[in-house]
Amino acid sequence: MFLKRLVGRAEFKLTVTLDREAFASGKPKSQKRQVTELQEAGATVFLCKGVGGQGAFHSKALVLDRRFLFTGGSNLTQNSRRNSELNFRITGPAVAQVLVELSRQRGRQKQWDGE
Repeated sequence: MFLKRLVGRAEFKLTVTLDREAFASGKPKSQKRQVTELQEAGATVFLCKGVGGQGAFHSKALVLDRRFLFTGGSNLTQNSRRNSELNFRITGPAVAQVLVELSRQRGRQKQWDGE
């Protein structure tokens, strides 16, 4: 869905923020290919470490149009569609707070250039 929007030249901006170690390990299997396709189509990709460089960057958030936040236990993968994982849609001031936090996290990280 996101790739079609990017390739379709619709007014659309996508920033993807992922855990650096999980991405480097190649799990889930199709993630690197999919993220590479998104990056080549114009998405901005950040690979992050946990807070203070410790642990995993385990934030699970999808923000649409700066108005809707989807978050919860879901890993936002194909498997999460089959599993009993919970996700919640949130609106209001919490969305802005999550955007600020994600921006702060990305500010400490290097943007991925596809290499």
